[in-house]
Amino acid sequence: MLDGLARAVRRFLGILPLAIVASAALAQEPARPAVALHYGAKPPIDELQAFDLVVLDPDHVADAAALPRRHTAWYAYVSVVEMQPSRAAFRELPPAWLRGRNADWGSALVDQTAAGWSEFFVTRVIAPLWSRGFRGFFLDTLDAYHRFALTPQERAAQEDALVALVNTLHERFPGIALVANRGFEILPRLKGKVSMVAAESLYLRYEAGARRYSEVPAADRDWLLAQLRRVQAEHAIPVLVIDYAPPAQRAAAREAAARIRADGFIAWVTNGAIDMLGVGDVEVEPRRVALVTDRPPGADFQQATAVRYLSLPLHYLGYTIDVFDIAERRLPPTLADGRYAAVLTWFSQPIEGLNPQFAGWLAAQLDAGVRLVMMHNPGIELDSALGRRLGFTTTRPPGGELKVRVREPMVGFEAAPPLLARDVLPLRSAAATPLLQFTAADGATLDAIGHTPWGGFALAPYTVSPGALELGPRWIVDPIAFLHRALGSPAHPVPDVSTEGGRRLLVTHIDGDGFPSRAEMPGTPFAGEALLREILVRYPIPHTMSVIQGEIAANGMYPSLAPALEDIARRIFALPHVEIASHSFSHPFYWRAVSAAARRDPAAVRYEKLLNLRIPGYSFDLAAEIAGSAAYIDRTLAPAGKKTRVFLWTGDTVPTAEAVQAADRAGLLNMNGGETLATRTEPTMTSMSGLGLRRGDTLQVFAPNQNENVYTGNWTGPFYGYQRAIETFELTGAPRRLKPINIYYHTYSASKQASLAALHRVYGWALAQPVVPVYGSDYIRKVRDFHALAIARDWRAEATTWRVRGEGEVRTLRLGGAQPIDLARSRQVGGVVDGPDGRFVHLADAAAELRLATAAAPVHVREASGWLRQFSRRADGIAFSLHAYTQPGFTLAAAAGCRVRVDGRDLAATGGDAAHPRYELARVETSTTESVFRVDVACR
Repeated sequence: MLDGLARAVRRFLGILPLAIVASAALAQEPARPAVALHYGAKPPIDELQAFDLVVLDPDHVADAAALPRRHTAWYAYVSVVEMQPSRAAFRELPPAWLRGRNADWGSALVDQTAAGWSEFFVTRVIAPLWSRGFRGFFLDTLDAYHRFALTPQERAAQEDALVALVNTLHERFPGIALVANRGFEILPRLKGKVSMVAAESLYLRYEAGARRYSEVPAADRDWLLAQLRRVQAEHAIPVLVIDYAPPAQRAAAREAAARIRADGFIAWVTNGAIDMLGVGDVEVEPRRVALVTDRPPGADFQQATAVRYLSLPLHYLGYTIDVFDIAERRLPPTLADGRYAAVLTWFSQPIEGLNPQFAGWLAAQLDAGVRLVMMHNPGIELDSALGRRLGFTTTRPPGGELKVRVREPMVGFEAAPPLLARDVLPLRSAAATPLLQFTAADGATLDAIGHTPWGGFALAPYTVSPGALELGPRWIVDPIAFLHRALGSPAHPVPDVSTEGGRRLLVTHIDGDGFPSRAEMPGTPFAGEALLREILVRYPIPHTMSVIQGEIAANGMYPSLAPALEDIARRIFALPHVEIASHSFSHPFYWRAVSAAARRDPAAVRYEKLLNLRIPGYSFDLAAEIAGSAAYIDRTLAPAGKKTRVFLWTGDTVPTAEAVQAADRAGLLNMNGGETLATRTEPTMTSMSGLGLRRGDTLQVFAPNQNENVYTGNWTGPFYGYQRAIETFELTGAPRRLKPINIYYHTYSASKQASLAALHRVYGWALAQPVVPVYGSDYIRKVRDFHALAIARDWRAEATTWRVRGEGEVRTLRLGGAQPIDLARSRQVGGVVDGPDGRFVHLADAAAELRLATAAAPVHVREASGWLRQFSRRADGIAFSLHAYTQPGFTLAAAAGCRVRVDGRDLAATGGDAAHPRYELARVETSTTESVFRVDVACR
């Protein structure tokens, strides 16, 4: 923000000759952390964790101690010589301390020599931020005193005061870390007190007063470059250069950042407001898509057509989704903040009148360089100015049948495109590379699907066929292939939640419904008892098991049965491989309806249509349903050392945002919802849901698969129908691995011989596959980490290098094709294996770096029955910890002549071949059922 001071400061500093500075030997190579600055009101914390050091405006951070610190140091922006009137401390400043204004930024100038100012700054500015968790501070406007200190004596007094202030900060706050923005005059007196020096506008600048971007004049650039060289030579600390470019000029920002790096400095190029993800030494890959759509009045987004059809393709491609209702008119002012890959529109019908500002908003996003993908109904007038800008021209409606002129292989994915002229929009796209193009009877050329420089379009009815009684909806265009190219064919690795250690995940979870039902077997035991005996004891793999409090507790529907039912639940939860979940108190069937009814009259919920179980004396209460039911389980049913971890949504599985937030507050992970039900008779991706849905500031995680209720005609028969879940597992496993295997059913499946037989068949099939069984909570955390994960390109590396930062729950990346991997120079990458749709890369830590380059493959883990931790690579081999819930084992690659030791003992291969030896380990029982082994591989 001090670019306007450059010439003024130059008058008072000697210029060190560039040749001398350039030849000065550095005492040591300074550390080069990746740095970002973001002063926006809603900083994108998830994406910013890709950086090592991030500067935030503390007014926009409620609790700095809660920021994720696994990878990132968070610094507070603090202006020293200037203060904005919007700051809380400004109101307490005595007028006598002020020495004018900076009109460009609307800030007041503070006399550093004023009696009491230093103590004020320490106690009223720094101390509150320190108490909120900040330990690092970016000291801005250190040179601003030149605006009012006009004589050498005045300037010297200001400089003495600034040096004293910095020394006081170190005395009062031991361990404080400081970044100085310029302050070249006082730096020689602050050796060891400042860990980094920053300077703005080396190549590109932002002139706040004129609100314009421009190139830095050569004289100013040379002067600043000399100062920065002197800092490097005399202080051996990192130097950060902050340049400015408009959001739409991403290429120019990359070029400026490259020049800054070539000069030996840390780069950060951002917009004038410093409220976007700019380009630095690393650049965050945008993984968000803004989905603008419509939905039936009163419907939830989960039921919106666009969300149902597009979530899975987008999630598969590695994108997260922010959904916006066109009718609500709450579109964000701009998507050009570095987080969004594109805006994607899908409208089920014409939207004229729903949002008159939409076309203008869309044009503004295009102006800012955001990609656009239009699907189904275009949502704009194609013969409007925006339509013409996009390259569309309209023709008269064609008649008769259409003839296919261009049809790319991705068209006709699940159904052939209809050829009736009345079905097609009469338009031509001059900008498109056509994927589906027709010739009409009158000779006109019509475009239905195409990729364009701005993105792409696939218009009705060539997205999803409308379906018929005998055939449901089908994708006409392959949505994954189409979106991949329309979104710019990104090459970044995709975080994958279907796979662990190269093997497919197996998630098993059980809704508690029907626990008190009588099983159709000798002695007519309760279904819960039959489940325990016939399934849970027989298959000692991770299970997430839930109960409904209102079904089994003394204050529920069957108080006389409570002692027996609770005893069964205790025995189930005591099993070491069973994770405890709640399935609510009263099993709401319609979460939104029951919540609305309770707001009108809580007592009336008992008498309206069946919205939840009819429990005597109970009126719906959100706290009782979620936190209360978990507390009941922990207090009454859980063994010592175990607590409820998960809440499984009931009924329609469409909770309100308030309900999901209530689960978060109770410390419960949540799951259920989604509509994945693909079978050989309905082999369509339109029946596959995504990973989950953002609800406000939190996330509802969908179950990967549907339960037996929908395979059995809503439990009317055939009761062996759940065996068809195997068809779903096969269809979602190849040719693309879209989902993990999810054995999901209700307790009442243990009440009938046919349904039990189906369960045994499903378990048998699943356990015969190469799988990694995990708990429901493990999968939920993976999905949450998928949404929060940061993937960034590290521009400092010679080869393409991707930096991955997250919580360490997502431990698999998927690469398209057979991209080469330099395993030796990657970091925390334990191995790789080719899968059905790409290469699966095994990560061993929450922070990893993947280098893509052709290199000889050293020894690595090809696949494992668990996950890797504490991975290290040395010249003669590798070492890692293997974690597994079930039979542990692993296969190595490039392991010829290698000696394998596990926990200090030699281990011989038990299978595989010379190229890929397989090792099996003896399982060790622990309280969590997780086995941990330390593996060392030494190669000659």
